[in-house]
Amino acid sequence: MKASLSRFVALTLMVLTPPVWAQIHTSALVGARRHQPGHLASVLPYGRNDYSVLAALQFHDRDAYWQIGLDFGWDPTGSPTAEYVLTPQLHLFFKGNVIAIGLGVMKSYIRDDARDKDWSPIYYEAKAGFEIPMGRLGLTVMAAHPFRKWADIGNIKERDLEYTAGLSWRF
Repeated sequence: MKASLSRFVALTLMVLTPPVWAQIHTSALVGARRHQPGHLASVLPYGRNDYSVLAALQFHDRDAYWQIGLDFGWDPTGSPTAEYVLTPQLHLFFKGNVIAIGLGVMKSYIRDDARDKDWSPIYYEAKAGFEIPMGRLGLTVMAAHPFRKWADIGNIKERDLEYTAGLSWRF
């Protein structure tokens, strides 16, 4: 009798509680980024108006989502000997109807024969912008403010902002 009652309560709770996975969807994003030297000029070899591409997975909930991605920048102009930059990154975004803001953590692998270190120190970025849903597709346009020290998060200058644009596909 006691086991039957526990099973009944467990089954009732399972039926009445919506599953977490039903509220989550996943997206794949491809995009581009326009770099500026800014606060990270001593860390990253990007010059003004260098570009990179991003591939990422996004795990959405109702009000927020995680984005894990890899950015690839080729032939950065900030260093004559740098060949490419790979940047794994993790962001947490909070979203409204079409507006999203987020914070991320990043660390770049820099292929440069003239440097003795391959990996940059960990750095962060604040991002804000628009995400426009178009059925299963979505268009994302954001401004990014990369920084190394938390004291620099409020030290935003327009010339230091980087811009990203991407297209996501929800599956």
